[in-house]
Amino acid sequence: MQHVGELMPEGTRAKAMDAILHYIWVTKENGTKRGYCTSCLQWMPAEGTRHKQNGICPRCGRKIQYRELRYKRKSLFERVFLIEYRKSLIEKDTVVCVGHDIEAQWDALSEFRMRTGVDQLPVKVIASEVCVIRYGNGGARFVRSYYSSHCEGKDIFFRMRECRSGYKPDYNYQVIRDPVAFLRAIEGTSFQRVLSLPRLETQYSTALECDMINVLDRIAAYPTLEYIFKMGYINLGNAVIARAAGNLIKKHGKGPRDVLKLTVEQWAEIRGKKMDVTYTMLKMVKLCKELHLDLPLERYESLYRTIEGSYTWDGDRTEQAFSVIVKRFPSADHKAILLYCDRRKVRMSDYYDYLGQLKILEMNMESEEYIYPKDFQEMHAELSRRVKIKASKLQAAQLKKFVATLKRYELRSNGLVLRPLKDPAEVIKEGTTLHHCVGSYADRYARGETILCCLRREVEPDKPLYTVEFTTAGKLVQCRGDHNRTAVEDEPILKAFWLTFERHMKRYAKKAERKTA
Repeated sequence: MQHVGELMPEGTRAKAMDAILHYIWVTKENGTKRGYCTSCLQWMPAEGTRHKQNGICPRCGRKIQYRELRYKRKSLFERVFLIEYRKSLIEKDTVVCVGHDIEAQWDALSEFRMRTGVDQLPVKVIASEVCVIRYGNGGARFVRSYYSSHCEGKDIFFRMRECRSGYKPDYNYQVIRDPVAFLRAIEGTSFQRVLSLPRLETQYSTALECDMINVLDRIAAYPTLEYIFKMGYINLGNAVIARAAGNLIKKHGKGPRDVLKLTVEQWAEIRGKKMDVTYTMLKMVKLCKELHLDLPLERYESLYRTIEGSYTWDGDRTEQAFSVIVKRFPSADHKAILLYCDRRKVRMSDYYDYLGQLKILEMNMESEEYIYPKDFQEMHAELSRRVKIKASKLQAAQLKKFVATLKRYELRSNGLVLRPLKDPAEVIKEGTTLHHCVGSYADRYARGETILCCLRREVEPDKPLYTVEFTTAGKLVQCRGDHNRTAVEDEPILKAFWLTFERHMKRYAKKAERKTA
């Protein structure tokens, strides 16, 4: 707070009043309309005006909006965030930014108060945020603690937060910045020297359109940004300011190669070929160093797009497909895979699926014929077909063992036949014929998590009639016919059948008890 001094100096409230939208509140008395201006605090004639009409106050010349006093104003309030820029009181190369919350609660302004005279409008101005940005050290942002706002003398009045852009993301807030005060605050500082560079001056020539606090913070934290922009590496400099590439360069260094974290060979190649150093290039430099990949610098942009453009689901979250390949297939030639996918325009997520298919089918993953097929799409489709066939066979074998334990669900009674469904194909056919979703239960059935049976007429044992689901404990879950319906004429027969089935299951349970005894 020694850098800041007084939080709300003289003139701040006047700026706040200029920042909010003003009104002329209109009332009708003895058939004559009069209006009260919240800017000049005077009454004036308001004939011929209508509610929510925009205009100019005839007394003070300010833009206003006419509002009828008779309408409710409970939800009418203005929220503005005013940012003031100042010089530090104790350091030359430090800029201070103070943010003020401004709230106009117009419902507190009554006609009685207007008639008797208003000393001060119901507009609150509160200093809510302070940023102290020191060149070479970065910025510190302090946010008002509203839990302790009733005792402003305490040290916890402000709490430290990360110094970055994004003030008041709430759509109700309008952010007001003072470009003149900004230029006055950076005058004579290192910030002025850096921002006067041609590229930066064009981009940040005004403080009205962007949050300069984030820009100042990044310039202060990374003094090397000045030299990056001087060398013409605009893409990289903007990525550092946008907080996308801060970990790719050093804040302080002995030279450009040291700052960019490049090897002697890489820097020599860049200078020899006059290549632009971009955020993408340094990202790839870091990746190649981590994975010990030796890739040509001129292909870094293309390879980066190949990696960044493809994601896959890795168990519990989405990850870059190439990262998952490196993790799941550590013995593979990652450099060759990356170059293959980049050259053939193959998505890394598709290639990851392809490697998984090779593993499931137990194919030779060291054979170049399989790892780098000439026609990837055709080979991928062929392996997908083989995997489905293998999965179907495994599922059928698993289900056959489970069905062998379900003899108790076989019953003939009341002209109906109940039996377990035999295999996945029959489960899918049952759902297709009866137009319901039992086909999606095939996996659960094969794993023994549920029991699926078919209920058919004795005279038509091969024609689907009803599909029945039981829990593994034998409790009836559902009995579904065509389009999930039950025919009205079948209800008495079904009721009698399920009574018989209950008795059948009780007898079966008693037999099982006698056998175990």
